[in-house]
Amino acid sequence: MRYLGILVIALTAFGESSESLLTQAVAKGEARGVRQALAAGAAVNAGSATRKTALIEAAERGRVEIARLLIDAGADLNLSDRGVGTALEAAEREGHAEVVALLRAAGARTSGKSVGDTVCVRPWKGDGFCGVVASVAALLSEFRIRVTEVIGCKDGCSGRVECSGGKTPRVGDEVAVPGSCLTHTGVKP
Repeated sequence: MRYLGILVIALTAFGESSESLLTQAVAKGEARGVRQALAAGAAVNAGSATRKTALIEAAERGRVEIARLLIDAGADLNLSDRGVGTALEAAEREGHAEVVALLRAAGARTSGKSVGDTVCVRPWKGDGFCGVVASVAALLSEFRIRVTEVIGCKDGCSGRVECSGGKTPRVGDEVAVPGSCLTHTGVKP
């Protein structure tokens, strides 16, 4: 442990930032390295160019112990990466149930586009459909939505190919929708 602390101090003296050391330790799954980087002053909420924080990385990789360390160090539970979403969304999408439970117990929320959330696709002058997210593809590129409500169209809305596969969504259907078509997220059911 003492050697690792000396290594962290030496690396920071040679231009390696404590945030970079934190990121590397999380990626490698090295809890000791995470502790040392935090002790050396790493900003727990520092993120990449897309705003991917150490907590999001730990959640995405299923690193429970590291996620706990970061939460205890004051990591913001609800920061969101442009491609991955929040830490909770990343853990849910990757199937890391223990990390999901830890994050939920700590008070983490999603950005409203997570499995079980209600979203709407309404690019047709207010007409469209709402439904519950059944699954989310990598990088939030596609959402499978189970339609719960059709809005504004008595017999359903004519589907736009890019937003509903060209189908006319009906209640009960499951529709593949690109993330760019979600017009309302985190909708109250």
